[in-house]
Amino acid sequence: MNRVLFIINKVLIAKSRINAARLISGNLDKMKFEYEVCYSEYPGHCTELARINIDKYDIIVAVGGDGTINEIGQVLAGTEIALGIIPTGSGNGLARTILKMSPSIMKSIQIINALNFRHIDMGLINGRPFFNMAGVGFDADVAHRYNKMKRRGFFSYIATVASLYFSYRSRTYEILNESGAFSVNAFLISFANSSQWGYNAHICPGADTADGMLGITIVRAFPKVIIPFLAWRLFAKTINNSRFVQTFIARSIQVRAFGEIIGHIDGNAVVFHDNIKVEIVQNSLKVIAV
Repeated sequence: MNRVLFIINKVLIAKSRINAARLISGNLDKMKFEYEVCYSEYPGHCTELARINIDKYDIIVAVGGDGTINEIGQVLAGTEIALGIIPTGSGNGLARTILKMSPSIMKSIQIINALNFRHIDMGLINGRPFFNMAGVGFDADVAHRYNKMKRRGFFSYIATVASLYFSYRSRTYEILNESGAFSVNAFLISFANSSQWGYNAHICPGADTADGMLGITIVRAFPKVIIPFLAWRLFAKTINNSRFVQTFIARSIQVRAFGEIIGHIDGNAVVFHDNIKVEIVQNSLKVIAV
């Protein structure tokens, strides 16, 4: 009998008005699992709950978005305690990748019932874990604004993008990797473990969560009139074919810029200063996947 703890992001569930606990009770295979449910109350609480309960359970399930997964995954990384995912966030980038579906509580519970395990990589940006995506530049500025919004979801995200786009200015970064060093005037730089930000917007097509490599996408400064074409390429998984986009893989990379650097880690806004080091830790997190 597998012992399972479901950690539910209370804020996201309250906004969605979904009774996740009832759906879990009605659909989880009771012949395979003994389970309990608890709720996170504030940012960082999922990490605390996972840490104090890690020795009591075989599986801990994140009921939330990429940020919830990050908070729990960083505790489970390097152990044989498995992470399950029930996506109830906004973009749900990692869930869409490893569960291979759009957000669905019912389908996610069925995947947990099937108990298929595998391991995925973990990224580190200045020592801080990420499992889906980290980055600097425009998408990070969007994350800073979006995180402050009361209403979440696809249309709120698009509204945030639109409000920032015309005032945003690209920035010069120095990039150092195994191949050498170069400078670039970049609109954004994404460090990808999976291929997408979320909402099926694939910023790094071909990125693999279990290949021991980072996918790097650099979007250079571009004429603003082509934004509809770049947006189309995101959803068509062809952003790497644009002449304004450079993609490559690396085990580690350093990014330098003078002063404050606005960044994000799995969609959560952060601030760095001067230097960023990004690296990959292969096969560090055990997950339930399809």
